[in-house]
Amino acid sequence: MGYEINRSVLESGKTLAENIKAIKKVKYRLMEIEHDIWLRDNLINGYEYAKDSNDRLAQHRDVNTLEGMPPEDRQLDEVIVEGIPDVLAEGQYTLSKKPKQRRD
Repeated sequence: MGYEINRSVLESGKTLAENIKAIKKVKYRLMEIEHDIWLRDNLINGYEYAKDSNDRLAQHRDVNTLEGMPPEDRQLDEVIVEGIPDVLAEGQYTLSKKPKQRRD
């Protein structure tokens, strides 16, 4: 999905807080990834978009892009990804954008 998690020693001269801050810059992208995982699971299970969610009819208002979701529903994705940077940094992992691969 364009990102990879790498185990690394914290960059010299950078504090744990600075590394956490750098990781948090990709928070919105992490929210998109989290929502895409949820969305794919629900689509595989037959859900479709509806203005009002109804599990019995396999309808959900969040069968949509992250941008198309109501703000209060986006907050759930935000809460889920909020803990990711701290967990990664505590284990001395970093989240980095993958280099683009050349297609010959």
